[in-house]
Amino acid sequence: MSHLDKIIDFLSYHPGLSRPDIMAQLNLGVGETQVKMALADGLARGDLRVEGKARATRYFVTAKGLLLKTVNLDTYYSLPLGQREMRTSYNFALIRDELPSIDVFTREEYAFLDEQERVFSERCKDYPRELYRKEMERLGIDLSWKSSEIEGNTYSLLETVNLLKDKIEAKGKKHEEAVMLLNHKEALKAIVEQPEYFG
Repeated sequence: MSHLDKIIDFLSYHPGLSRPDIMAQLNLGVGETQVKMALADGLARGDLRVEGKARATRYFVTAKGLLLKTVNLDTYYSLPLGQREMRTSYNFALIRDELPSIDVFTREEYAFLDEQERVFSERCKDYPRELYRKEMERLGIDLSWKSSEIEGNTYSLLETVNLLKDKIEAKGKKHEEAVMLLNHKEALKAIVEQPEYFG
């Protein structure tokens, strides 16, 4: 991770710090000049914003910075499960208001994704509707399970199937883990059912 990536990751958990506080608490192992340059770069890219002036300047991560930040897995997994930015709802304003103005991919990557979408649509156009629905349901379960597992969720694939299809929470698991899986499912459902909303 670059110095800026480390600063953004740190500020996402500790917003509103001054530059001296960032230097003292983060301990990047570099001098003040490098930290100033990293902060200036973050401001120029729109990943950081400031409040106050001179010695009262405090740094915050913008919506763009949070959306595109590099995840430091060592930091993330050192936090207890309950502190890992668990969400019980989605910030659709972030998708509607911020995402359209952010280039998530390069032009080449966008062209590749467009081509893959074209190939997928061509292959699926003659699928029976019920077969397509079942395949999307299976895909939704797999994606919800794997995405949640990456975030430290301990549900097995079978427990995930029982939760997402029959609303049966696994015994001995935290309710927050069930919420995480159900949120993944709802997000995927919204994308499939309202593709024009996401653009």
